[in-house]
Amino acid sequence: MGDALGRLDECLLKLQELACDTNAAPAQKLVTEFTAALDEDLNISAAWGIVFDWVRDTNKQLAGGQISAAQAAAELDAWRKIDSVFGLGSKTEQSAPRELLALLDQRQAARKTKDFKRADAIRDELKAKGWGIEDTPKGPKVKQSAA
Repeated sequence: MGDALGRLDECLLKLQELACDTNAAPAQKLVTEFTAALDEDLNISAAWGIVFDWVRDTNKQLAGGQISAAQAAAELDAWRKIDSVFGLGSKTEQSAPRELLALLDQRQAARKTKDFKRADAIRDELKAKGWGIEDTPKGPKVKQSAA
């Protein structure tokens, strides 16, 4: 279940980044399907299945650039309604220590000068310290590796 929760956290972080400060009413599909599963003899297993189907579908849409800021906000609000049952909260992105961010800047500079050997060495150094790099359209991000 750890990998599944990791995918959920990752999906929520991407939705938060996209939604920024946008407000929207909760997306009804997730809430309706989740509620229906719980109404059927409190079928928690089916409810979790609905959540993870939502994560899979949402990740596909995010990867394809098919979700607007308003849709992201609506999906997040739907998750918050669902999470009032589970009580997991949403993981906030952990910021890296200043020295790791400096390494990330050095890696970016190396990539710009096409010094890929140095860029890869910095990536390996970050990985050894327990941090991974995700190159996104908005630039690279460091995130702590799962323990």
